[in-house]
Amino acid sequence: MSPSFPLLHLPPEAILRVIQSMDYGEFITFSFLSKRAKCHVESMNLKHRAQTVTIGNPVNISMIIGNKSLVWKFSLNNIPVEQTNISLSLLDKVDLVTVNGTSRITEWSMEGLNIRNWYTHFKTIFGLSTYRILRFQDNPSMFEIAEVRATFEPFDKLVIERYPGLDECLESTLKNFPSRNVFFDNGSIDHLKQPQQILIQNYDDLEIYNLMNIPIALTLDDLLVINAKRIDVGDINLTEKDINRFLKHWIRGSNPRLEMIYIYLLLRKAPNQADILKGIKYLEVPHNHVRFFKTCPEHIKGGFDFHRKDGTRATIKINFDEISGRRYYWLAMYVWHPHCVGDGK
Repeated sequence: MSPSFPLLHLPPEAILRVIQSMDYGEFITFSFLSKRAKCHVESMNLKHRAQTVTIGNPVNISMIIGNKSLVWKFSLNNIPVEQTNISLSLLDKVDLVTVNGTSRITEWSMEGLNIRNWYTHFKTIFGLSTYRILRFQDNPSMFEIAEVRATFEPFDKLVIERYPGLDECLESTLKNFPSRNVFFDNGSIDHLKQPQQILIQNYDDLEIYNLMNIPIALTLDDLLVINAKRIDVGDINLTEKDINRFLKHWIRGSNPRLEMIYIYLLLRKAPNQADILKGIKYLEVPHNHVRFFKTCPEHIKGGFDFHRKDGTRATIKINFDEISGRRYYWLAMYVWHPHCVGDGK
């Protein structure tokens, strides 16, 4: 666009058509020209999905718009490894990277506008009210904790990855950034000093994963104290006998808040259904019988129904995914509390 092009002198409809033809770097740069320019960008009503803030160096803010993933990378050069309590305001260099499939393109760089100013700008341009995920892949004490909270709260889910020094700060991270939804990624939960004190908390969603095919250091006793509504556990060393014991404990009253649990197993062969259900009174549901669970995007087909001592019904299913010619088995259990029953719409 020529510097003399009188864009802001055009009618609003014409301005909108022009900025809609711009790439992301161009219309974001345009939005900084004036309040009026910013209002025109807002009128595009950009719809975003999956916003994530990743704390590290750089600090990344990611979102998906249309078929592109946008990543703003905020960095400060020459940060010593041991440096702590750095102000976020010092992160005043930003690179915009667009990702489309396997292609990564750095659109532009800008200096002089810190991350808090950017966040305020994002809230209006992209209609952000909350971040979906706050992810830590480095020690949060690198930055001023109060400033991180003030900048990025509220958020929906806390994600903690494994990183050097995690042993010293995992519990404090959970305390400083409380969330109803927590994801321990890459085996980070193995660094908890007293895991059951964390597992017993009233989470809504609790996800626990390690690197593929590396078992998580959780036991059956750990699973039995989890008090979350929805649980997703990847690659855990449980036998059919362990699963049977878990079901029997639930029947007797354990995991009272449980609504749904997925457990990915490290079994090399299909789980023995008879061993899993041994001693449990159950009813096999035909595969063509379809039910709807409110928090599950997939229809529930078939499975085995059984009941808790208070009469609450649950369904267990044994599933598998095939990856590179190998089958990975996982167990799903759905608890049909009245508020969990879907209507199929």
